[in-house]
Amino acid sequence: MNIKSIKLALGVMAVSSFFANVALAVGPDNTTTPAVYKVTVKKIEVCTNAACTSPVVIAAGSMTFDIASAGIGATIGNYVANAANIPAGTYTHGRITLGRSFTLKGRSSVALPNGFFCYTNSADTSSDVDAPGLGGVNVNGAAALAAAGEQEVFVPNMTGTYAGNLTAQYAAAGLTMVDDDTMTVTGPFGAPFTIAADSPASANIRIDFDVANTIQFYAAGPGCALGFAPPEVNVYDADNPPT
Repeated sequence: MNIKSIKLALGVMAVSSFFANVALAVGPDNTTTPAVYKVTVKKIEVCTNAACTSPVVIAAGSMTFDIASAGIGATIGNYVANAANIPAGTYTHGRITLGRSFTLKGRSSVALPNGFFCYTNSADTSSDVDAPGLGGVNVNGAAALAAAGEQEVFVPNMTGTYAGNLTAQYAAAGLTMVDDDTMTVTGPFGAPFTIAADSPASANIRIDFDVANTIQFYAAGPGCALGFAPPEVNVYDADNPPT
């Protein structure tokens, strides 16, 4: 089975919110859909079991995608165009290796409880694996929207940071922090797909993303802090889509 095409739609393999509500003990004051959501993909694998004991690599090599972009399907298609054949078997899970740095752009849809609109601040460099990102603020929504830039934020370490102990949340989300730069996300497909020994030489593998309401804004005194939720992601056989 060769990879013939990659198409974009709404994902159904929810990877859960691994960065939600970690900056504060309460939920975000506002969530919005980003205009930009850049993530670095390093490897995509499909697996025949939850432990991914014998993964099959369908794409490898570091490449940054703006998965909020309308043209993302074609871009990802180029990334996996030279993938090797997928051996016969039933594939139940996917594993994606990602960078821990994400780049977001957006503005809160309403003023936060402190009276300010919060926006992503390209000048802020405070975020790393041990610290949250700090957004910009403005009392005027239009001005905040105009000021919004692309801001880099990081997935926090599992323990020992401002985020507290995230061991349970990361386990539930299928997340493994490999090092300060890399993590993996493992989860079930919306529906398993089977590659038969006599499968045609060409077939469709589909990768879906959904970034709706993935930027999270928190009022922090007269300023604001940023969090984010991961996109929903699914990799599956487009000829046998999940129902």
